[in-house]
Amino acid sequence: MLTVFAWGYEGWGNSTRELLRAFDAVEQARGFQPPVFVDVRVRRQVRAVGFLDDAFEQRAGRARYRWFPGLGNAAVGTGEGPMRLVTPADAYELLGLALAQRRQRRRVVFFCSCGSPFSARTCHRQLVRRALLSSARSIGVKASVQEWPGGPLRERVLAELPVREESLESLLGGAQALRLGRELPHVRFLAWPAGGLLRLRYRDRSQLVSVAAARFHAGEWKMPLYVHPVEEGDSAERLLHHARRFRREGMLEEFRVG
Repeated sequence: MLTVFAWGYEGWGNSTRELLRAFDAVEQARGFQPPVFVDVRVRRQVRAVGFLDDAFEQRAGRARYRWFPGLGNAAVGTGEGPMRLVTPADAYELLGLALAQRRQRRRVVFFCSCGSPFSARTCHRQLVRRALLSSARSIGVKASVQEWPGGPLRERVLAELPVREESLESLLGGAQALRLGRELPHVRFLAWPAGGLLRLRYRDRSQLVSVAAARFHAGEWKMPLYVHPVEEGDSAERLLHHARRFRREGMLEEFRVG
């Protein structure tokens, strides 16, 4: 099965160095080489410094970056009409790149600026995903596409994390992210499936939270709450119920052909 990821860089514009460290660590832990990034924006004149013009290409290196403006949203380029791809047939070129990279144990991540995973329904990545899978089906390739970092929502608690009392109280008081500090977190937190359950523990207190993969923001790593607000003594049943709905509405489950 050929696996391709979709992703949105919103919030990472000033942290591309940390971004590459995170992606590379996750793929290495999964047995792959650092991924190749495919830019599916129709234009690169943006506010995010790390993705302005060729800034991300320079950071990642030319061997790990491709720009496919033909898979950009034509409505952005013209300001007219519905969301649509400039050149849908370019999905065959994207498929060919993914197949070529597979031989080198590298996987492809196609991206635009839209927040991920929460904007999937209103983002043109869904059109790229459909075109890519249609191309794969037409030539008999088994393929799947999922929002980075992928992974199914498990019914069990995935990990337990000791925290300080102030961290626990902050979340119960309305904070929307778990702060992990300035150092690169363990790879399990970088590859966390959206909505997965994490048990926080402070002495004899225990709190379940539903979180998304760690990201670097304002000088530190944080895991955004996927289901919030946090309710003291939250049950796995309540959190999973909401996480399943959010994943379904955000189109975060794996899509495949073959």
